[in-house]
Amino acid sequence: MWKVTKKVLKILNNKQKKRVALIVFLMLIGGLLESVSVSLILPLVQAVMNKDTWNQSGVAKVISDLFKINDQRTYVVAMLVALVTIFIVKNIYLIYE
Repeated sequence: MWKVTKKVLKILNNKQKKRVALIVFLMLIGGLLESVSVSLILPLVQAVMNKDTWNQSGVAKVISDLFKINDQRTYVVAMLVALVTIFIVKNIYLIYE
């Protein structure tokens, strides 16, 4: 793989190399946004399914402690707002990428 990459970089001029680096960087940001949006689904589902033990998982405990959330309903609403917001930002970003 590195051989192919080196050959491609030899063909490209400096302006094209900068553009490739920018595209790779933007793709990494897009992948990070995808990962965050998907990883928020599990804590939300756990909170909805387990009303009594919603803050027992590690992620839910960290989020509830960080934002001072004490009840399950507020946690679910906050997670839904965060999930929708991240999906909107991610999709707008991916459209303009």
